[in-house]
Amino acid sequence: MRAGVDAFGEAVLGRGLGDRVGLVRVSTQSEIVLPLTDDPDAWSAAVDGLTIANGWTALWDGVRLGNEVLEAGATAAAGTGLEVCLSQARRSVVVFTDGQENNSADEHATSYPGDGIDTTLDDLEQLHVLGIPTPVWTVGIGDGVDEDALAELAARTGGAYTAIDGYAELASTLTATAEGLSDEIPVCFEAASCDHTEGLVLVVDGEESFEATFSLPALCADGDDGSGDGGATGDGGCTRTRGYWSTHEDDWPVDHLTLGDRDYDRDACLDILGAPTRGDKSLQLASQLIAAKLNVAAGADDADVASTIGAADAWLVDHDDGDGVPLGVGDWDGAEEIKDALDAWNNGDSGPGHCD
Repeated sequence: MRAGVDAFGEAVLGRGLGDRVGLVRVSTQSEIVLPLTDDPDAWSAAVDGLTIANGWTALWDGVRLGNEVLEAGATAAAGTGLEVCLSQARRSVVVFTDGQENNSADEHATSYPGDGIDTTLDDLEQLHVLGIPTPVWTVGIGDGVDEDALAELAARTGGAYTAIDGYAELASTLTATAEGLSDEIPVCFEAASCDHTEGLVLVVDGEESFEATFSLPALCADGDDGSGDGGATGDGGCTRTRGYWSTHEDDWPVDHLTLGDRDYDRDACLDILGAPTRGDKSLQLASQLIAAKLNVAAGADDADVASTIGAADAWLVDHDDGDGVPLGVGDWDGAEEIKDALDAWNNGDSGPGHCD
């Protein structure tokens, strides 16, 4: 398995096009292992740490986290502006599995508490970076996979599905996928914002040149407008998930949040976002509450969520044993609907909508 993943990274980084790779591990709970990098040593070190473990498979969560890695890289690559690309082939998610999606909505919460992040196939069809849809390329290994789901995911996002018999074919398959991503030459440039036009002169092989003017609002539709608010849509702002805030500390608009009636600094909030829930419902609720309050602080209109935030705070106060979160509460006691409402708002299913 590691050899196949390592070969994919080598193929991407060896193309000489300034490409980068990131890594997300999918298991019972998916996690970001490596943000986008062009460092082969960093890639190899991350791959060396991968293991195959028994458990459920939060595959859809992993794909969404992969898109969050791409989102972060789009802004970081441009420094103070935005990295706008004319082709999305450079920003793709490649996923392989020998199992089946069965835990992205915490279906097995009775045996595993879940992470509070719910993702569906419909959600993945809406993934994009700076307004351009993100293609997902899927690889199914062996006869235990859900081929229909993997093929549908690829088809609905503009990628392609490949079936292989075993891990012995993984390296060649992922390498071929990486090479296929280079069929289009990526043209990217830095823009101060997305509210104007940009004139470009493209020079091919130092000889032939092409000049064109591009409308950035069209390229960045529904994406980040460069204003620093994460891509606000109209006057109502926009929202990001708890997964985003847990991995984008530099984007936090505040250094302290009140949860219940207690003050938590940034480090304490990050500890809550990163903590295994282990059956503690207060951690799942508090994680969504942190994301909601960060979204409000970043400019999202809270008209549709203010009462829910108040209910979450009240629940934490009522169940506080004196030490603050985590409270060690094993029963929802009415808080599951509150958590789900916050999750839906953070994901853009209600309220002003998701930033990207």
